[in-house]
Amino acid sequence: MKVFYFAYIVFADGPNSHARGFISFFSKYVERLDIIGIRQASKRFWQTVPKWKRFFKRLQPDIYYDLNKLLANIGCLFKEYKELKQCKPDIIIFRYELYKLTPFLFSMLYKIPLVLEANGSAAYESNKFGTHGNQRLAGFFEKRILRHAEAVYTVSNVLKNYFIKAYDNIDPSKYYTVPNGVDVKKMTPMDKEKAKQEIGFSDTFIVGFVGSFAPWHDIDILIQSAEKLRSKRIKYLLIGAGRKKEYYMNRVTRKRLDRTVIFLDPMSHEKIHLYLSAMDMTSALSLPTYGDDFHGSPIKLFEYMAMQKVVMATKFGQFMEIIRDHYNGFLIDLKDALQAEKAISECYHNPELLNVLGNNARKTIIEKDLTWDGNAKRVFNICTHLLEKE
Repeated sequence: MKVFYFAYIVFADGPNSHARGFISFFSKYVERLDIIGIRQASKRFWQTVPKWKRFFKRLQPDIYYDLNKLLANIGCLFKEYKELKQCKPDIIIFRYELYKLTPFLFSMLYKIPLVLEANGSAAYESNKFGTHGNQRLAGFFEKRILRHAEAVYTVSNVLKNYFIKAYDNIDPSKYYTVPNGVDVKKMTPMDKEKAKQEIGFSDTFIVGFVGSFAPWHDIDILIQSAEKLRSKRIKYLLIGAGRKKEYYMNRVTRKRLDRTVIFLDPMSHEKIHLYLSAMDMTSALSLPTYGDDFHGSPIKLFEYMAMQKVVMATKFGQFMEIIRDHYNGFLIDLKDALQAEKAISECYHNPELLNVLGNNARKTIIEKDLTWDGNAKRVFNICTHLLEKE
């Protein structure tokens, strides 16, 4: 099987973990895998943008974004065509991105089955989160790409069900759920006490978070629990960057929790591994994204669990399919800081429970094959099924 994979992401962004994990294992199952779009991050200096573009961007930022993304299809058309002809793929896999139309066009033109990797709905999110993109225009293209695709795999059942309801005239049997994963060999914890000593937090119980400080990450609940517990031996390490980070930092300062809740900048994978090894408990607490539910499949959840960390997760979405309360983590009701506080206190005072839950977390990842290898096998099976129908 020859596969052409469109994945227009930058290696400095969050999705790079997904892309790298999927590619490294999927390539083992196919005869040939050609990838286009992935690139290293590079700074684009303001001075390199023409003056008329800068003026138009300031005047009409949304229209500028839409036009810029649509015209970008023309800019990469020849390069994509050239690489596609060299690969001669049996299947095109397209990591869905707003206004990216060339995979759709190549699939129609050369009658190559299109498999869509959908990690969210651009049409819905442009309205819900105020991201760029005209909702109606995004919906117009999204509907046609979904309708044309031979198969669509989503990261969670919540997202799959959203697409089925939102586009009810599209055959629901073409949708599959393929959760994210983790490389269990790479995500194996080192000695916890040694890691704590190395990062300067010996004799400390650490509650950790690694992420983007996006609007759907419930950091408030951690701050509230820290305010209630106020123990010198309990520290909260919050690692990452994002649009709400400054808001949370100011809130922590106002509550005089600076010595308890510590914010750290994004760091290399090697350093993240060290800090994760040092953590006792971790947070995957989230807020609703699609309706009253959470649509995602957070990579951090699988990484926490593979690292034998006790996870606190919100009681909805995919979390409820993976986390069993008091078996491999804690399920916390939405915005319930009291439950989070009790979970932290329970593990703090019961090291044996902490170890049992952490061991069960890694065991769950392995037994359910929530790995990048498992992710790749599920996608390979979808592609094989399509080709067998041809």
